Amino acid sequence: MSNVRHRNDLRTPFRVAGAFLLVAVYGWCAAQAADSITLRTENLYGVDVHIQYPVAVGPDAAALNLIIQRWIGGSCNESPVIRNTYMERMTYHGPKDCLTALSRACAALQAGAGRTALAMGRCQAEITAKAELNTAGMLVISLYNFGLAARGFLGTSNESEHTEYLNLDIATGRILGLGDLLKPSYSAALQRMIVRSLRAQSHVAGGETLTPAGFLTKAPPIPAAMEILREGLKFSYRAGEITGRSVAPPNVVVSYKELASLIPADSPLQRLLDTPPDLH
Repeated sequence: MSNVRHRNDLRTPFRVAGAFLLVAVYGWCAAQAADSITLRTENLYGVDVHIQYPVAVGPDAAALNLIIQRWIGGSCNESPVIRNTYMERMTYHGPKDCLTALSRACAALQAGAGRTALAMGRCQAEITAKAELNTAGMLVISLYNFGLAARGFLGTSNESEHTEYLNLDIATGRILGLGDLLKPSYSAALQRMIVRSLRAQSHVAGGETLTPAGFLTKAPPIPAAMEILREGLKFSYRAGEITGRSVAPPNVVVSYKELASLIPADSPLQRLLDTPPDLH
């Protein structure tokens, strides 16, 4: 499906970063526990800007931290604070790089707004990344990206927020996508599971389309945002992707019981299923 190919294209820069770091990560992992890693949280503050993210602890954790931090930097230009400016075309290599750019943009916006009494130059940015799963040799991090910029006369608001997920295999440093977790033929079956869940959430009968329930398409695609949970795979749509922007975007959790026929024996998900939850 074209949407699946597009999602893989978006993931390519992070795959490339992971590939260059494989050798370093392999050396580091030999000295680490196989089922989890130790983390601490680092906070950065600028002009109305707050960035928070987890950092792997240990003498050999630099390679994994670089992957995490480059992923955070890659989301920086999605903030409305720098969108539609020259900074949107720049590459941000990590949280500190991103903090500098967002703080500079906010400071410039507020300085410009102060020249007139009627202009409102509110500016705020927040990037919060936190570990959601840290077991069975996998680390899952969620990233919440919020930005608010009020521009021009009486402050025309430009605001957005979204959450994305980084699913990492600790042993290799590889960013895990659906192709790493499920059998190659997963696409059609998984989409049917997602549509079935959306029907249930919206109380749409099996013989009816989703469009009368407020959906923009009869066959919603597999979302780009995927999170590995203890109980299944969570898929999140962005605002306006399959429903109107005034409607909260839906989330779908597909259980591992539903996915059983799509999970190969060597999948990292099988490792998770074989790890008793009461050990963590």
